[in-house]
Amino acid sequence: MADMRALSAAEITGLQNNTYDGIQLLGYYLASDTPDPIIYYPSTTTATDNGGSVIVIGTITLEHNFNSEIDVRYFGAFPNVTALDEINTTETPSDNVTNKIQNALDLGGNVFLPKGRYYINFNQGLWINKDNTHFIGEDGATLVYGSKTISSTGYYSKSLNVFKGDDQTISNITIANISFENRALNWVNQDDQFYHQLSVIGGQNITIKKCKFFGFLGDAITLSAIKQGDSDKNRHYENTNIDIHDNVIDGRNNENRNGISVISGENINIYNNVFLNCTRPNMPGAIDIEPNEATWHRCQNINIFNNYFKNIGGNIGIISFYFGWAENAPYLLNPSNFQVYNNTIQKGDKSSSGYVFNWQGDSVKSMNTNSPSSNILFRDNYAESGVARGPFRITRARNIDIVNNTFGGGYTTSAILGFNKQQQLPDNTWINVYNPESGVYNTNIISNRFERSAANDTALRLMYCHYTKVQENTFIDSASNYSIAIQVFANIDNLNISRNRSFNISQTTNYFIFYNPALEGIVDINTVLIGNNTVPIQATNITPRVNTPVSFLTKDGDYSDKGTLGDFSLNTPTTQTADNLVTAWSKLRVKLGDYNNNSKWANVQLVKYANNATLPTNGVLGEMLFNNSIGRPVWYNGAGEWVNITPDATPNLKGIVKASAPSSDSAIAPSANYIQSEMQGILTELRDLKTKLRAAGLLTT
Repeated sequence: MADMRALSAAEITGLQNNTYDGIQLLGYYLASDTPDPIIYYPSTTTATDNGGSVIVIGTITLEHNFNSEIDVRYFGAFPNVTALDEINTTETPSDNVTNKIQNALDLGGNVFLPKGRYYINFNQGLWINKDNTHFIGEDGATLVYGSKTISSTGYYSKSLNVFKGDDQTISNITIANISFENRALNWVNQDDQFYHQLSVIGGQNITIKKCKFFGFLGDAITLSAIKQGDSDKNRHYENTNIDIHDNVIDGRNNENRNGISVISGENINIYNNVFLNCTRPNMPGAIDIEPNEATWHRCQNINIFNNYFKNIGGNIGIISFYFGWAENAPYLLNPSNFQVYNNTIQKGDKSSSGYVFNWQGDSVKSMNTNSPSSNILFRDNYAESGVARGPFRITRARNIDIVNNTFGGGYTTSAILGFNKQQQLPDNTWINVYNPESGVYNTNIISNRFERSAANDTALRLMYCHYTKVQENTFIDSASNYSIAIQVFANIDNLNISRNRSFNISQTTNYFIFYNPALEGIVDINTVLIGNNTVPIQATNITPRVNTPVSFLTKDGDYSDKGTLGDFSLNTPTTQTADNLVTAWSKLRVKLGDYNNNSKWANVQLVKYANNATLPTNGVLGEMLFNNSIGRPVWYNGAGEWVNITPDATPNLKGIVKASAPSSDSAIAPSANYIQSEMQGILTELRDLKTKLRAAGLLTT
């Protein structure tokens, strides 16, 4: 290339007058150091000299059109780093490998990076800014970046940026088989969290696969929604259809932010990746889904599956979803549709001070059954002993399934559904109170295994949850306290705890459900169903809120004549087998008398009844009872009427009918030849049958 740039005036003239068709370049620095010789032809292009496809020599421009793959060696980019401690920090523009790789990327198309280690100026970074660019590395192709500073624009550079420009979207990008490497540095200040290795801003149809990320300070990969330093929070950089798979993400020393951050993204698949040594104690976790303070940020349809995690730090969650910024800027599009499944999490020297799985939903001030659906699925994940503070914490969400997960031991706190908050009293002490903003609706916690979970706490703590099923879970050596706790100041309704198994709970009282009486508090509980569990079930010191209907409360396990008229209680079986399994099922009973008589506990009859004379004149819409006068159940329609639950039959509707009265066989046996009296007998019998079918309601006309 140096020889070509040194063409003589006569040679340039020969190119201009077509004496020569072009110039064949045998190598960039030496013959054969590029894959093949290439030919440059005189060109009228106005493109600037890029050292590869366009070369300007005096008054002539030469051009080579790369029709297929672009090898960066044709632009003079060759490996220039042999070891991390030999990073070239004195390069000049003429030997700047960053510029030369960038010139190849600027053409778009298929760009090939041969094996070797290439120094990337971190304050400059590489940029993919053309659609349909596929940056593919040979095995061993590594981008190594060095020192960092904040640019004059306040923009924190990244090693590789996928970004087209202000308010534009870049599409159809592939980054594959490239390693990103840095020294295992320590943070100097909080700004270090913004030095990412790969940043996507406004990308569509992006694939990042089979890459390796080592020693990042910020994120290995960040799907951003705003250019760092940009004060305009209303810019729309939307990331959609992103696949991140089969990568190795190794922070080396846990001195970094997250392995992957999603600030805004739809249709994101993160799978078959390995996460190692990620996250400082003051950052979220290995994967963090966390929109910033902008109303248009969106996180929807995100799938995280078949990943492996080891030695993960952080303080929110190994897999974290945090939407707390919505308090200041409610999102226009509700975060929804998240699946986390088949992931494996193992311990190392570090463990998260957060949770295995943490969801803090959008800040809807008053969660209810009509709140937007979160649609969360967390299933078939395995978390080894001691990987985090607790199994999971979920607040501000609706429609959650936590199914068939295994949570190993070593947790210091409970799995939490809903969350309370602390309130300071006049004497400067603090108490826990329930937090209406943290409500959780429609949750299924089914077929999970809690093994040696929460050694110093309860395995599962219920605080502010509605329409919850806790079924078919197994608690093994699950707690030094209790397997399941209804928390101080809990607010719970429609809770179903059934068919769970517990083994070797440490407490001698062997309580399965426990309301902590350490502080005087009020528990607001409606409609709690507990049954068919294989340990004694008990709750103590529960005081229903004034004017709150309580349809199911358990009391002390003394089933003698003690009790007050109308008390509810569970009959706790005492027959046990090995491992303290209870062989009999629990039964709900009601006290028929008080302390002063000998009335017994009786099984509860849950169906009310009345007759025509005693039907309530003002029922509750949908209320049902059995009407003895008509022998069928009825419901109140809200308009002053009790309506049959099963209606009378009509030609178009199945319903209740009477048994027909007997209809005798009155017609005489016919002879070989019918006579008039025989026909008349058949008609008489048919008319009798029709009359009785009408009376029974089987025939309408």
